[in-house]
Amino acid sequence: MGLGHFLYIVSPFVLWPILTVLTRHNTKTANRRIGIALSVLMIIILVLRNIEIFVLRDFQFNYEVVPLQVCHLANFI
Repeated sequence: MGLGHFLYIVSPFVLWPILTVLTRHNTKTANRRIGIALSVLMIIILVLRNIEIFVLRDFQFNYEVVPLQVCHLANFI
C-alpha cells in the first residue's frame, strides 16, 4: 500500500470534521450542492485512476478497476 492509497483511505476521516465546521451555517440546499460536487469529483478521480491502471498494465484487466473495494465504493456513496 503506497502513500497515495493511504491518503485516499484516510481523507474522509480528515475531511469530515473540516467540512462540518466550514458548512455548518450553510443552508440545506448549499450543503446538498457541495455534497453533489464532491461526489462528482470523487467519481472523476476514480475514473482517472482506472484509466491510469489500464495504461500502466498495458490495457489488461485488473481487479483494481472493479468498484467493489471499500475505497472505490466510497466514491459512489
